This record gives sequence, structure tokens and C-alpha cells, in this order.
Amino acid sequence: MTFMKPLFYLACITTCFLTITFSAFGYDLKSAAEDMDNYFLPAYPVVYGEIIDRLPAEEVSNISAALKGVEIFGYLKSMGDVAQKLDSGDSTGAALDSATMLANMAISKFKDEATKKIFIAGVGVGTLPLTALVTTIDITRKSYEAVNASKTALDLERIYYSIQTDPVLKIKGRKLGEGNPIRIDSTTIEHIWRKVLLDDQWRGLFKNYVTGELGRDWPEPTVWEQWTIGGENLQQAKLLEDRNSLKSHIASLLLEMNKVAQKAEARVILAQQLREIEAVAGKISQAELEKALREYNSALKELPAIETYVNGLTDLIARYSARIAKAPATELVTIRETEILFELDNISSKARIVRLLPSVGRNASKRQTFLTKLKKGYVDLLALRTSAGRAEINTRLVAESKKLEVAGTEFTFVRYICTKGFEDVKGEFDSKVVNGAADAGSAVDKAKTDITQIKEKLSADYSKNWVENEKKYQENLAALIEQQRRLVDQLSRTSDYRQKEALQQAIDRLTAQINALNGRFEAYRQLYQLNVGVDTESCQGAIREIDTFVRENSNRQGIVQAALEDVFSDANAKYWNFYTNHQSPCHKILSEDELERLEAIIRDNPDSYAGLSFEFLKKHFVNEKDAPRSRNILQTVTNMSDALMTYSNSLYAYRMPYYSDWEKWTIPSLQYMESAAPRESIKVVLAAIDAAISRLTSTNRSEFSETFKERYDQMLEQLRIMRIGMERDEKLLSKANGLSSSFGAYNDKALRNNSQIAEDSALITPVLRDFWKAKQSLSVTIAMFTAQSKDTPSRVLNSGPLFKIIEDADVLSHSKRLGLGIEELVKEPFLEMQGKNGLVDIYTTDFSKAISKVQSAPVNEYGLFFQKLYAVADEQGGVGIIMGLLLRSGNTFPAIFQDDPKMAEAATKLYKLFIERQEVARKNQGVIDELKARFDMVLNKVNQLIKPMQGDYDSGYYLGVLGRSSFISDVRLEYKAIGSTRQDVDDAFARLDKLVEDSRSKAPTEAPLSSGTPAQLQAVRDLYGRFTEAYAARDDSQIMSLMGDDWEAGDGTTLSDMQVNLSRVFRKFDELKIDVQNMQINPTPAGFIVNYDITITSRIYKKNLRHQEKSAVSELVSFGSNGSPRIVKTLNGRYWLVE
Repeated sequence: MTFMKPLFYLACITTCFLTITFSAFGYDLKSAAEDMDNYFLPAYPVVYGEIIDRLPAEEVSNISAALKGVEIFGYLKSMGDVAQKLDSGDSTGAALDSATMLANMAISKFKDEATKKIFIAGVGVGTLPLTALVTTIDITRKSYEAVNASKTALDLERIYYSIQTDPVLKIKGRKLGEGNPIRIDSTTIEHIWRKVLLDDQWRGLFKNYVTGELGRDWPEPTVWEQWTIGGENLQQAKLLEDRNSLKSHIASLLLEMNKVAQKAEARVILAQQLREIEAVAGKISQAELEKALREYNSALKELPAIETYVNGLTDLIARYSARIAKAPATELVTIRETEILFELDNISSKARIVRLLPSVGRNASKRQTFLTKLKKGYVDLLALRTSAGRAEINTRLVAESKKLEVAGTEFTFVRYICTKGFEDVKGEFDSKVVNGAADAGSAVDKAKTDITQIKEKLSADYSKNWVENEKKYQENLAALIEQQRRLVDQLSRTSDYRQKEALQQAIDRLTAQINALNGRFEAYRQLYQLNVGVDTESCQGAIREIDTFVRENSNRQGIVQAALEDVFSDANAKYWNFYTNHQSPCHKILSEDELERLEAIIRDNPDSYAGLSFEFLKKHFVNEKDAPRSRNILQTVTNMSDALMTYSNSLYAYRMPYYSDWEKWTIPSLQYMESAAPRESIKVVLAAIDAAISRLTSTNRSEFSETFKERYDQMLEQLRIMRIGMERDEKLLSKANGLSSSFGAYNDKALRNNSQIAEDSALITPVLRDFWKAKQSLSVTIAMFTAQSKDTPSRVLNSGPLFKIIEDADVLSHSKRLGLGIEELVKEPFLEMQGKNGLVDIYTTDFSKAISKVQSAPVNEYGLFFQKLYAVADEQGGVGIIMGLLLRSGNTFPAIFQDDPKMAEAATKLYKLFIERQEVARKNQGVIDELKARFDMVLNKVNQLIKPMQGDYDSGYYLGVLGRSSFISDVRLEYKAIGSTRQDVDDAFARLDKLVEDSRSKAPTEAPLSSGTPAQLQAVRDLYGRFTEAYAARDDSQIMSLMGDDWEAGDGTTLSDMQVNLSRVFRKFDELKIDVQNMQINPTPAGFIVNYDITITSRIYKKNLRHQEKSAVSELVSFGSNGSPRIVKTLNGRYWLVE
């Protein structure tokens, strides 16, 4: 038997495993010892250990019975909820019933000895606070019953809450809960009397008390007094008549107020005691104690077995040491990778159980002893496992393998070792696992995968080696057996003795060879199994070491972390318990901003209020002579209303900041901050915070995972923040020192000052309300009139509604009472209308002036009559306004002034005169207008002749001028028929005559035609017949032959232009029809003037369009030398453009 490359593998195994340091599970023995030290830390707060130690063993084991005693803390903590309800103003009997039930249930728990021991051990006090609480509840209940006995209990409480902070009613130097809270003397009675007199809400509540509680009558005004006197002051007058009896009722009311005040104070005292008891109960958590009891009992059950194990631990380690010294390689692997790992886990689990014992009391020493022995056993076993490392296993394996070697064998054994161990891959994941990196899991999986692949490759290689050698063995064995079989067969068939002897010797030799072959293969098999088991386990052991490393390093700081969480939780719970107990409004630690605000309020409060006077209103009276009366009235009322509003608002500037909660919550909180209680509480919280910070900072943070490092940093940061908060609160307590007395003095001053302002505000409010009401109504009325009068100038503003607004709003009565002078503005009625420059006052005398203006206006011309009146309408003042309305309004003019009888009568008279004078002017104007119309008609006809004749003349066509001159005589005859002349008409005729005269001098000398012959007239008609046919046939050449060579139109169109236009028209339309009507032929010296109406109808078939165009045409036709007529000029109209 030979080894393939044995020296190489031995060298590799030796060098690789000798580099392993004295470590296991990824950390050295020192770290392991430190980790075991963590089990010495308490598993729960010491207070629960003290409770467990105080209870007898039989009571601790009965968890359900022990936990019944813990129920007392649940009742005590619930008292905080009742205190919150009382703080928020709950004065119902339900809150008292809850407090009574909780106190009685808690007291009943003290009958149980376990409860008493738990309570005293956890809190340090007995039942005294609960007994005192029951007494306070009884006192509070009696005060509730005293108030509820009243018929008007709800109203009494409403009245009390409106005066509870009134400094006038307080008794100086009185302690909470002692004696009567409210003074009853002449000063306080008079103070309440003024509230009843001036405050409607107070009056209503007091009335309910007098009529409902006392059964007395209330002084009400009679119906006659309401009709005859009226006004808002009538009720006050009736109260003043019965002031003596009402003041005696106020004294009775104050007695009732004391009952309500005592009820409120009893509620505050009760809430305070409930909070104190809740704070005591906050030291113990029922859930935590239950957890501690259960863990303690579970540890007790395991303690006998653990004690036996601990006592035999030294012998157990000695046995492992002896076995490791003698064990072959395969057994050494089992001891190292299975048995010792199991024992290490066993020691850890037992240490975790022992840790559950209290660190104080009767089991403390046993806990310390067991943990010390377990720690030593853990470290010693770990050292043994390290000594039996892979290097030692490999050394023994090589030695055992050498004993199995056989030289010259046909079988070849090849060693395939695990080329990577734990230390080879550790660098890929160790820091990530220890630091808790996010990719730690993937790094571990990769390392395990690498080793697994090596293990699979190793197994495959070993399997291949086995298959190859087993095949060789089977083939050799089969060959020997076959040879032996043939010899046996030959032996059975031969009878020769010598031959048989030779065959038998050959068979024996083959048998020896077969036995030798089996021996050699058995040696190979043992060598194979020895190495394949160790080498495979080497890889598998590396994988287990990775898993163990991950498990141990993930959990190794668990106890330390739990302990840090415990000290943090303890500090955090005390911190938040502190703030929870200081959320009550009257036991609150005020912030620095709140304290500074209170100091600023004391420092910056305004001067004392001087009192009310209405003299300031007189300077706001307005009566300008040139202004309309409505403006003076509105301005005066507006100015006084605004001044009253300004004064009323300025009262708030004198108000000193004050809130009822200051008396109820702020001052008690200041007093609490000055007491010793919060300072002691802060010391307790600071001690817990400092202990937690010390514990965290003394722990080596670097060994934690990244995740817990973040948690560690968060806890440390939060502890430091909490400490800053506590130090801040300590400073706040110092800052608040002495502030309760100075702020209390300010509070009393503010109440007195604000009460005076409230009384003056009550006096000024009705005056302001009435002026404001009048201002609004006047503004709306005048604004509506102003806006409407711009679109409807005839709108009239009557003084009557304005006077009524002022009277209905009691402004006049206020003015007379205060001497404001407003009555001077409303003593004389008036009307106002919109003028050019604003409102104008109108009086009856203005109508007389307007009548005189109409009477004097000229009536010979209609326009001149109105011109005179419009000039009057443009004048400023009432007459101008009246005249403007008269001219614009027509027959509605009298109705405009119907609201004032005298002015309506004057308006009617003025309107009748205006109609009469207007009619006279209209008749005179009719004659003038008729004559003007005749002159205008003649002038229009003359101008119609001038335009074409001037065009002919300007173009040098003088015969055309002469041709039209025949129309002048008819127009001249029409002008003479009028019987008079007008200069513009004469001028027009003179222009015509000059055109004719100038044309005669410039026209050709040949004799003109005097008149046309019938043949010539017919020839002209035939000319237009041919023209019509050629146009309908769209024959532009034929049309052009009918035109003179120098033809032109009045708009400048030439013959060539017309030919182009006709060609375009003929191409555009599929069909053209022409109709000539009303033809007139007039001979002139220049030729024949032909006037006719032409209608051209055109169609486009594809578009289904039909178009018709009409024109009145005037043309000059003359006969040429050949005797044929031709159109030589188109004077008016056209036919060559069709659109």
C-alpha cells in the first residue's frame, strides 16, 4: 500500500493547525470569563428581590396568592385617574364613589399578610395614607351634599365660578380648607349689588336664586310703566326701589356661595391626596413583580439539580481531561465537537437559571457561590476544548494512519483534507457578526457555503477513491476465485494422484492469495474510514464553530444589554413618573417661558384706570353751514359713535392681564414649586439617572453589535437629555422662589382694576350701542340714496326718516342728557337731492324761484325756451336741482316731492306752468321747422345736380354739364314757390349757374342736337337690346364694339379695364341674365343721356350659388360718322363688376 503525496498533506495539516491561537467560539478565555460575569448581574430590580426575600417561602411559591397582594397597587394607581377628573372640575358624586371604592378595596387588601409585607417592602409605609384619604372623601361628600340640597344648585355653582377669583370677596391669609372662603360684610354685599344692577347675566342668575331658592317676588316693571316710561333703564329703576330687601337676599346668597366654595376646595384637597398615593404606588409594577416571582419559583425548582451538577463539575472536567489525553483521533473529534460543546451550553443554561435568584436576602450567597463555580467550570472546559484542537487531532490521525500502511499493495489510498477551517474564514464575518452589521448573515452564509463546498468535494473525492480501489479489489478477487474454480473442477475430473496433489497445492496457493487480498483490502478500508470520518468531521466541525460563534457572539452581551436596559428603564420610569405626577394643572412645574411671562406681567402692568367722563364727545359735534344737513347729522353721529368705540376699546388698554385659571391653577402651581416636595422628587430622579449613566459609561461599548450600539447611544443620549430636563426643572424651582406672593398681589390688583373697567364698560355700552345703531342706519339710508340718485337724479332724501332713526335709537335722549347738541340738527325738516357737486338742501322758497324762471323764459323759439331753462338747471343750489328734475322727469315731477305736502303743491304748480309755456314754444317752433324743411329739400336737389356736373366740368366734359343743365329750371321753380329765400340755397343756385356758363364758353362750336328723331331714339333702344344679348351670351367682343373708343366711367374705369373685368365675370359665372328697365332717353347738345335700371342675375352651378345685383345707370350715347350709336361715357352706375 502506498500514499499519494503524503508528505505534502502532512506538512499542510501541521502548519495550518499550528497557527491557531488559544481561543474558541471566536473569543479568548478572558472574554469568556467576562461574559460569565454578566450572570452575576441581578435579573430584576433589587426592590423586587427585597419583596421576595420578605415573603415566607410558602407564600412565594404560591404565586397566585402572592399576586393578589399586588392588586393593591392597581387600585392605588387608579386613584390618579380620579384625581385628574377632580382637577378638571368634575364635581359629580360618581368621582367620589370611585375614590371611596378604590380606598376601601386597598384597605381591605391589608388584611392579607402577604399584601402588607409587599406594600411595606415596596413602598415603606403602612395604611395611614389610605385612612386619611377616607376621611377626606367623607368631608368632600358632605360639602357636595350641602350644595346639592339647594333648589338652584346649578345656578349657585355658576354664580360661584364667576366670583371665585374676585379679590374683594377673599379673606386674606386664609389656608385652603379652613373656615369660610368668602367674606360677608357691607363691602362684599355692596360689591355684589353693583353686579346685579349693571350685569344682565348676573341679574338673571340672582333673580333665579331669589324666586327659585328663596321663593320671593322679583321687582318687575308693570305693563303701564313699560308703555309710558319704556327704555332699558326701567329695570334698574325698579331694582333701586327694592334695594334694601335685595341686599338682604345677597347676604343669604353669600352664605350659599361659601358652601359652593367649600365644595370646590374639598375637591382640590382630595385630588392632592389621591395624587400623592398614586405617586407612592408608582414605585411598584405589578407585571414586573409577577415576572420576578415566576422566575424566582422556576429557579427554585431547578436549584437541587443545579447544586448536584455544580458539586460534580470538577470531577466531570477531570474525566474529560483524562479521556482527551488517551483518545484516538475519531473519539477526540467527538469529545471536542459534541460532548464539550454540550457541557458548555449546559453550564450557560444553569447560570441563567441561578441568575434568577434575588441578589439580596437568604439566597444571595448561594447564588454567588453557584455562579462562581459555574464560571470556573466554563472556563476550564473551554481550555480543554482548545487543547484538543485540530492540530492535535491531525497529529493523532497521521500516527494512526501510519500503522495501517502495507508496502507493495495494489490499493492506493489518497488523503483529502478539509483545506479551510474556522480560522481560515473567520475574517470574512467575525467583525460583522460582533458589530451586528446588516450584511452579517450573508457573510456567515458565504463562509459556511465555502466550507460546505470543500466538504462536498472532499466527500466526492473520497468516494471516487473508494470506488476505484473496490473495483480493483473485486476484479482481482474474481480472477483468483475463477482460477480456483477451474482448478477445483479439474481436480474433480482427474484420477491421477500426482496430478491431484499438484492441483491441490495450486488451489491452496490461490486460497492464500485470496486471503491476502482480503487482508490488504481490509487494511485499506480501515485507513479509508479513519481518515474520511476525521476529514469530513473537520469540515462539519468548522461549520458548527461558525454557528456557535454566531450564537455566542450574538448573545454574549445579552445579559449586559438587559442589565443596561434595566437601569435605563428604572431611570426612565422615574423620570416619566415625575412628569406624569406634575401634569395636574395645580401641581405643574411651569416652564421658563411661563415664569418669565408672569414676571413680565408683574413688571409691565399698565397704570391704574382713572374713570369715565362723557365730556370728550362734545368736541365731535359738526354743523357746517355750507354742508348739506344730512352730512352734518351723519358726521356728528359717526364721530361720536367712533369716539365712543375708541374710548371703549381704550378701556382694554387699561385692563391688566388676568385669567381665572391663574387663581385656580397658576398660583397653586407656583406655591407647589416653592415647596420641598418637587425638589425631593427631582433628587430621586437625578439619582436614578446618574446611576444609569454611570453604568452605561463604565461598560465597554466596543463589544456590542452595531444594532445595540445604536440602542446604547440612544439610551445614553436620552439619559443625558433627561438629566438636562431635571437640572432645568431644578433651576425653574429656584426661579419660581417668591413668585407666588408677588404674582398673587398682582392678581388681586388686576381683578380690582378690571372690575372698575367692567362697570364703566357696562355704562358706556348702551350709549355706544345706540350711537352705533344710529350711525349704521343713517349710513345705509344716505349711502343708498346717494348711490340710487346717481342713476336716478330725481331721488329725494327726506329728513323725516333721518329724524326718526335718531329718535328711535335714543340718540336724542342721550344728547339731551349729556348736553351734546344733536337736537339743533334735527329741529327743521328738509329735503335733499343729488346735485353736480353732491347733496343739495331744498326748501319751499326754491320752488317760487323756479316758477319765476319758467315764466320769464322766451317762447318764440322752442330751443331758446329750453336753453334758458337748462341754463337755470346748471345753477348751483335748490333752484337748479328743481329745474333739472323738471326738465328730466316730465309728468312724474310732482310725484318726486309727494312725501312733503307743501313742496308737492309747489311742484304741481311749477309743472303746470312749465307745460303751458312749453306748448306755446312748440307751436311757434312748428312754423319755423316747416319752412326750414322746404328750403332743405330744394338745397338737397341742387346739391345732387352740382356733384355730377362738377365732375364733368373737372374732367373737361363740358357737353355733359350742358346736358344736365336742363334739370335746373324745375328745381328753380320749386324754390320760387316757397315765397322766400335762404342764403345757402341762393349760393347753391349761383354755383350751378356758373358751371353752366363756364361750360358753354368751353364746349365745341358745332351745332348741338336740339332733339332726337324717332329713328335715333329707336337706334338707341336697339343699341341696348344688342348690349343685353351680348352680355347674356358672355360675348365681351360684341360688348366692346358697342362702346366708344374713348369710353370711360365716372369712377375712372377705362375701356381696357372694363374688358378685363368682363372677361373675369364671364369666366366666373356659368349663367348671366341682364334686365334693363325704366329707360329714359333725353337728347342734349352733347348727345343722348340714357337713364335706366339694370338687374344682373348670375349663377354658379357647381356651388349651387345664385347672385343678383341691381344698379341705376346714367350714360351718354352719341352717333358716329357712320350713323350708328355708341356708348361714349357712363356717368353713374356700373355693370362690368359683378361679385
